Amino acid sequence: MRLRALLVLGFASLVSCTYFNGMYNARRLAGDARKAERDGRAFEANRLWGLAATKAESIMAQHPKSKYVPEARLISATALQRSGDCQTAAPMAVSTLASTRDNRVAEDAALLVGRCAEALNDPAAALAAYDRLANSTNQDRRAEAAYRRGRALRMLGRYDDALADLAPSTLPHAQGERAAALMGAGRVSEGLVVVDSMLARHDTAAPWEDIFGLYAGHDPLAASALTMRLAKDSSFNRAGRVAWIVADAERLAPLDPVAAKGLLVVAESLGGGSSVATKQAQITLAVAELGQVHTVPQLNPFVDRLGDIQEQGGPTALQARRLLNSIQTVQGAVDSSLVDRPQADLRYFMAAELARDSLKANDLAGTLLRDILNRWPESPYAPKAALALTLVGTGSDDSLREAVFSRQSASPYLLAIRGEPAPGFQQLEDSLRLFMARYRPTATRGKAPARPGAKPTPRTPRDDQ
Repeated sequence: MRLRALLVLGFASLVSCTYFNGMYNARRLAGDARKAERDGRAFEANRLWGLAATKAESIMAQHPKSKYVPEARLISATALQRSGDCQTAAPMAVSTLASTRDNRVAEDAALLVGRCAEALNDPAAALAAYDRLANSTNQDRRAEAAYRRGRALRMLGRYDDALADLAPSTLPHAQGERAAALMGAGRVSEGLVVVDSMLARHDTAAPWEDIFGLYAGHDPLAASALTMRLAKDSSFNRAGRVAWIVADAERLAPLDPVAAKGLLVVAESLGGGSSVATKQAQITLAVAELGQVHTVPQLNPFVDRLGDIQEQGGPTALQARRLLNSIQTVQGAVDSSLVDRPQADLRYFMAAELARDSLKANDLAGTLLRDILNRWPESPYAPKAALALTLVGTGSDDSLREAVFSRQSASPYLLAIRGEPAPGFQQLEDSLRLFMARYRPTATRGKAPARPGAKPTPRTPRDDQ
């Protein structure tokens, strides 16, 4: 009997020792991974995190009731977060935070929850996680939480509160966050002082894109000059520089379309033609140029350009496809062979809507709406086209609109605008809605547009449908 008891105790001790050693090894590997991160050895850090996660997952699988499970889960979640999988890591960190009684593990879990919330663009959740560490007795965790709390506040637009947390921070990235918060708070001159000090040491870790955007809110031209200054600095990643120029061009486009187009040409040249940022520049340049289109034939050159981007694949292929689908539908809807056929007015109105909303080509939308008023002044949709022409605001069309309004004074659209009973209004809108739902392109419908030879075949509504 005594021998059996000793065997049981010995086996229990062996099991306890085994999973304690497993936890020890998981902790050691996690510590080595963090050291490799601090030393800038990213590849080695990723390898070590993978090994630590394997040890941690073994503990969770073999000893699910062990007191070490929360810590093991945190190590596994941290490895996932480092690999970029915050969707999986975040709930694991939350579970650890709720289940552990170990203050160190809980505080590390709170930091991980906050980091993942930032990565998932949820600064409010990040702020709540960092608030848990405000009174931490661990100086390093408290300092990191204060810095990250300031960052979350800055992301929420609470710039003065952010500066209060960031001001005392000595962490390397805090200066960039201070510059962004100062720009957001309108303290531009102070922000520029911080920016100059970061430029002097070629700070590649600062949130430059946010700094540029917040600066542009106060002085877009000066922000553009700063963007181009950094974009010429080869210390910064080329893809990042291209992305900065593209974002700057998009901000500048409403103020100076010509300058914006010039910036996009620079971005395309800098990107070398094959990078994701370059393809994005090509898309943005195409959209900017579409805004200058006045007639449907002027859409033709965009078919090949967008088709080439789409065929290269990658993240920009879907954007190219959407634009290409819209262009094809506009081309098909205004085919000259269909002008005298049924529902031509509806086709033109749909084309004008696509030109305005999908292609951002207000001038083209105005041309198509004028065509409706000139070709089909008796159409029940002519008054709607006249009202839409007012919203597009391209050219002086008062006489054309007034002629339609005078001719169709009893139109349901005009009665509705005047606040009077408008019988037939809903039927007209339902017919238009059903027509457009049937023929407007969608990004997920079928395969990508075919391009026989050099051009795709336009998608055209059939008369019998």
